[in-house]
Amino acid sequence: MQAFVQAMPVPLGVSSLPDGRFLAVNAKFLDLLEFSREAIIGRTPEELGLWSNGFNTSQMIELLRDRNWIKNREVDLLAQSGRLVTTLLSAERFWNHGQESMLISLVDISEHRRLESTLQARSDLLLSTGEMSRTLSEVLELPQVYDRLEATIHQLMPEVTSLSISLYDSQHQRLNTVYGDPEQPLEYAPIAPSGQGTDSRHTLANTGRLGYTGRLPYTGRQRQTGRLSLSTDVHVQPALTVAMVSKGEEVGVIQVRAKPHHNFSEADAALLSWIANTAAAAIQSSRLFEQLHQTHQSLDKAFEATLDSLARALELREQENRGHTDRVILMTVELARRMGITGKDLERIRFGALLHDIGKMGIPDYILNKPGPLTEDEWVVMRKHPVYAYELLNPVPQFREILDIPYCHHEKWDGSGYPRRMRGLEIPLASLPSWMYGTRCCKTAPTARPGRACRCWNTSATRPANISTRPSPPDSWK
Repeated sequence: MQAFVQAMPVPLGVSSLPDGRFLAVNAKFLDLLEFSREAIIGRTPEELGLWSNGFNTSQMIELLRDRNWIKNREVDLLAQSGRLVTTLLSAERFWNHGQESMLISLVDISEHRRLESTLQARSDLLLSTGEMSRTLSEVLELPQVYDRLEATIHQLMPEVTSLSISLYDSQHQRLNTVYGDPEQPLEYAPIAPSGQGTDSRHTLANTGRLGYTGRLPYTGRQRQTGRLSLSTDVHVQPALTVAMVSKGEEVGVIQVRAKPHHNFSEADAALLSWIANTAAAAIQSSRLFEQLHQTHQSLDKAFEATLDSLARALELREQENRGHTDRVILMTVELARRMGITGKDLERIRFGALLHDIGKMGIPDYILNKPGPLTEDEWVVMRKHPVYAYELLNPVPQFREILDIPYCHHEKWDGSGYPRRMRGLEIPLASLPSWMYGTRCCKTAPTARPGRACRCWNTSATRPANISTRPSPPDSWK
């Protein structure tokens, strides 16, 4: 039996039944578990401390009595040095010189499992980093970017206990902490040299591939302040700082801290750097979005101011009818609301009402401010003001959305209006509120010349507050 066992090219052992004491083992078996022959012969696996994952000799013997063999059962064993050895264990009952025994063979799959674990870890890392890239790209507000960045770092680097984020202030040539505990600033609080970006002792300029590793004050007894730990006793805490780089520009730095006695590796620095650079792109996008939003708001204000200036310029020409535009806007918007118009559509109607008479800029003063009724020839000219409005506003793309009111507010349901004699559903819905109210106080009517009060303001029957029913325009107008 000893010769047979020794000749086998795989780790092999023979144990007695029912106690499981080793009777014979070969050199491969001894090498795998790091025992000497003297230490193992005559002893049970329990006495040697071989079992690691809950499997034991009693279970093995029970399986053998049930079906006479065990094939490729994955079992973790502990070598004499304490090293974990993952094996595929096979066993079979047999009779050895009248004694019931079992033949045990082992196949070491530790390296295979290690590679599997490494591949799985890398796969999980790729999935996590991909998810981080996706989620960060969806976020446009900086506080959300910081929150998701912190969650990602804690997920991918569980040894990290706290972090801080600092952004580079190019105007003052320094780093400002924007996320984290201000009482735990960056180590040495680095000030960026003029024109050289962030301090190279803490970040590698232009690459951001590797960070500065140092140690910060730390205590085992901590109290929480915000998201970071605040020390009460001074000890040593490992810290890793990397640059956040986007398109060759250093946006700032991230510093993470770990528990005492943890040593950050180059792999940690490379991973944190990848996270930091991904976050840098998200931060830059968020900043750009905020700048675009502010620019858009400024343009909206400038656009509205331009429209208001145009309307006021017209009123300067019609000095006897100042306030007419404000009254038309008030009542047009009120009726539009009662028709269910909201949001951007309501805003466009307001702008259109503001410029409803802008075409009168093309009407000669002697007609526009004539104290008495207009002649037929003068009415021909006056009725051109919607066309003038179209010719004035249409070349500007931003004005095309509000053209319906200046161009169509004198059209009538029966087709008797001007300038295009539209009728019924041909009349744009946007022009309806101004058409219903604005024309009542429009000076182009023969009974509404300068010096006479505006009917839409003083006649109670036309006040918006006295409208008893809400108009319900056909869906085809929308």
